[in-house]
Amino acid sequence: PDGRAFVALGADVAWAAVDTGQIRWRAPIAARSAAFLGDGRLAVGDAGDAIWVLDESDGRVLAGPLALGPVERLAAGPGRLATLQGWTLTALGPDPRPETVCEPLHTLIAVALGAHRDVAICDEALLWRRSGGTWTALAPALEAAGELEPLRPTALALSPDESLVALGDHRGQIAVIDLAGGRVVARWAAGHRGLRALAWAPDGQRLAILSVQDGVRVVVPRTGAALARLPQHYGLDARWRDAQTLVTFGADAAVAWTLPTPQVATVAHGSGAGVASVAVAADGRVAVARG
Repeated sequence: PDGRAFVALGADVAWAAVDTGQIRWRAPIAARSAAFLGDGRLAVGDAGDAIWVLDESDGRVLAGPLALGPVERLAAGPGRLATLQGWTLTALGPDPRPETVCEPLHTLIAVALGAHRDVAICDEALLWRRSGGTWTALAPALEAAGELEPLRPTALALSPDESLVALGDHRGQIAVIDLAGGRVVARWAAGHRGLRALAWAPDGQRLAILSVQDGVRVVVPRTGAALARLPQHYGLDARWRDAQTLVTFGADAAVAWTLPTPQVATVAHGSGAGVASVAVAADGRVAVARG
């Protein structure tokens, strides 16, 4: 919670200080994935496809082992967790059962869980929205238009007020969709090839776009106008700490940038062979890494 610690996943789960490497606690779980629930709990998926819920402060097991299906892909929201498999989602709860999101035989690519609204993308090129208990398909205009190629989303991010969703694909195209009816608010192609993630600023006025080839760009969500560009090395994942501070994660370091003119506020160096993937707390202060 103070921005100086991370959780490393491997033969066990270890909470350590990034500046000294001092380990605060270890949990004897052979971890494959993890996600923060945003309420002081950390969910960890183990090698046997079981979910363990840990206390972030000391690593105590609060619940587990829980069976939610394969744990390679986790989705987390405010106090919520789900596993993704095929076209179904299984949510953590008293009676976890797979629920169909996509059309059968299609693949659920990504899910954003909000406090009041959930959004999902599937490979049948449909955007799915849920408010309450029913998933509804939206079909925004994402086909070829002018110089734009058809957009086939591989990443999404829900805006802070849950009224908009940002979509991106591997070819570097971005679209912002109004979830009230599926209207395309903005759409552009800006060379974000190899897109990995999207992250909204807390005030909804900035959107960070992370890609393998293009690093990190910060834009105005409703127009795509460029505000800042950060080095490619830090394009693994990112979270906003506040409206002016973006924390980005690279192969061996995390950097807090002060915007609008990008200035390095703090640097936290990792160790070992580098980072393969990360899961980041909603406030950008804690990272889960494996590598």
